[in-house]
Amino acid sequence: MSTFRSAISGMSETAVLQLMMLLRQLSMIILAVFFSRNYTLTNVGQVEGLQYILTTFSVFWLNGILQWFLPEYHRIGEDRRADLLWRVATLLFLLSLFVCLVINNFRPSVFHFFLQSDPFEFLDIFLLYALMMLPSYFLEYALFAKGKYRLIIIISVLTLLIQNLPVFFKADLSFVFGSWAFLACLRFLHLLYELLPLQAVSFAKLKSTLLFSLPLILYALISQWAATYNSWLVNFLNNGDVYQFAIFRYGARELPVALALATGLSAAMSAAISRNFDEGILLLKQKSARLMHLLFPFTLILLLGSNWWFPLVFSRNLSGAVLIFDIFLLLIVSRLLFPQSVALALNANRALMWISVAELLVNMVTSLLLAKAFGLAGIALGTLIAYIFEKVMIAVWLQWRYSVRFGSYTPWKWYFSYSCLSILVFGLKYTFLQTLFVQ
Repeated sequence: MSTFRSAISGMSETAVLQLMMLLRQLSMIILAVFFSRNYTLTNVGQVEGLQYILTTFSVFWLNGILQWFLPEYHRIGEDRRADLLWRVATLLFLLSLFVCLVINNFRPSVFHFFLQSDPFEFLDIFLLYALMMLPSYFLEYALFAKGKYRLIIIISVLTLLIQNLPVFFKADLSFVFGSWAFLACLRFLHLLYELLPLQAVSFAKLKSTLLFSLPLILYALISQWAATYNSWLVNFLNNGDVYQFAIFRYGARELPVALALATGLSAAMSAAISRNFDEGILLLKQKSARLMHLLFPFTLILLLGSNWWFPLVFSRNLSGAVLIFDIFLLLIVSRLLFPQSVALALNANRALMWISVAELLVNMVTSLLLAKAFGLAGIALGTLIAYIFEKVMIAVWLQWRYSVRFGSYTPWKWYFSYSCLSILVFGLKYTFLQTLFVQ
């Protein structure tokens, strides 16, 4: 235990956030493996469908508020921080309640529009889980703001274990969501305990919090609707086929390590840059270089062996998702660019919002056109093009508006070398080397 304490106490803010994100992503991957192996393809499609609907209605405001919170927490004085914590927690709960009421009261319309199906029988218990789970995402961020790093890791590990146990033991889906709801309630109660003593939260304060974070909410909304549109397009083009939906959703998974580490680095660096711009962007350049040396080689290994290990880890019924997964592996080309961290630190939220609008339009057009030629893989390619377009536009805007050079926060020689190599390996695999992976 003393070794664990010393290890956590020696971690930087960036490392703590990255480890938290990594554990969260790891939990999602383990759940996906257990679901694919222990449940029918119909059950897998139902779970993915529920997560898809909940994500569509909630992730944009959740991510937007959380992205706004950390830089704002470091900008304001200590005497205002307790009030900010209560405002964010209250706002998240009220938005969660609103979303669950909308899905519940309009369930036939929601399911027919998004999934081309009738509501699932275990929807009620899933909504209870969603009501508590969404605001409880703030728990780790509140602990991070208070510097309780060891507790963040303990809670993240316990959450991972408890979430996966019922799925590992092949419990009924109603029991799975019921146990998740109980866990989410415990996490929410812990959040309230951490925020004590109580602070008065008025409607005016909630309104100001929502308005200040609104540009980032809209930014996240538009970015999220790109993924939502892709899933909708899959259902639309395949007439609600559960199998095709499951294939796409299982394939459309980024490298979890890359997503977690990149997201954690971005969040920590936006706070660091907001405190000291020059030191912050230099630190961002150094840390992103280390991340590139770790993640690009790992991605290449996964890319070359995905035809073998993907069906082995998940299920042979999902072998058709390999090509889509390989395309989503290339999203690392976008993920390991961090102009958004600089833009967030500069409070350039409106610019991010408009760039995300352009990204959404690019995604919609390219995914639709490429889907006609390449099917599900075309939708994935459209996503890749749109993600890269977004990062390029942010970088161009930073250069134009603030004269912040791309090379000041990006190790560009390493970046372009790794990116070109990844794309080359992908091209070789699906032209000259494909026969080596045929099973």
